[in-house]
Amino acid sequence: MKGLFITGTDTDVGKTYVTSLLARELVALGYAISVRKPIASGCVNGCADAQQLAAATGEDEMHVCPYRFPLAVSPERAMRYANKPVTLTDCVTACKNKNTFTLVEGAGGWLSPLAIDGNNADLAARLNLPIMLVVANRLGCINHALLTLASIQQYRLDCCAIVLNNVNNASADPDNITDLQRLTQLPVFSLESNEAQLSAALMQRLLTFVK
Repeated sequence: MKGLFITGTDTDVGKTYVTSLLARELVALGYAISVRKPIASGCVNGCADAQQLAAATGEDEMHVCPYRFPLAVSPERAMRYANKPVTLTDCVTACKNKNTFTLVEGAGGWLSPLAIDGNNADLAARLNLPIMLVVANRLGCINHALLTLASIQQYRLDCCAIVLNNVNNASADPDNITDLQRLTQLPVFSLESNEAQLSAALMQRLLTFVK
C-alpha cells in the first residue's frame, strides 16, 4: 500500500483541512488518489470530516469513513458509550488500498485512543506509512511537535514533513517555522488556514511519495 498517514499533535489542528487540500491538489494534477479516515467521533448530523475528504476525491463518504460515532470525545470512548467496539484490524481493513495512493487521516492527536485495542500511532504502525505531522501554529506548539516526533521515532516510523498550520492568524508565530526546522532537521511548511493551494515546495515534497 502506498500513501501517507496524516496525524496531528492534537485535535483541531487542521488535519482534515490539510488532507483534503493535499488530495485536491493531487487530483487536479491527474493522480488517482483515495482518502481514508476510518473512524470519527462527534458525528451527530453526518460526518463533516468525511464529507470534506470525500469531496476532494469524489469517493463515497461512507467508504472514506465507515465507523462514526455521535459523542464528541475520543473514538475509543465514543464507541464504548455506543457499545459498538471497533478494533485496529477493522480500521486497517477500512484503509487498505492496493491500487491507489491513499491519504489516511487519524482522529485526534498522535496518541489519542482510536480503537478498543490501540491508538492512532498503532494504526500508523500497522499501515507502515510515512507520517506527515500537522501542527497548529500557536504558543506551545514546539513542545507538542517535539514530543510527537519522539513518539513517532519510538514507533520506528518516518516523519516525512511537518505542516505548520496557521489555524488562527492572530496567534500564529512566524518564528515557529524556523525553530522547528532548526530543532528537527525536517522539512517544515507553513500553511494559512484559508489557503486554497499548496506551496510549490510542499507539493514537490508530496510528489516524491506519489510518483
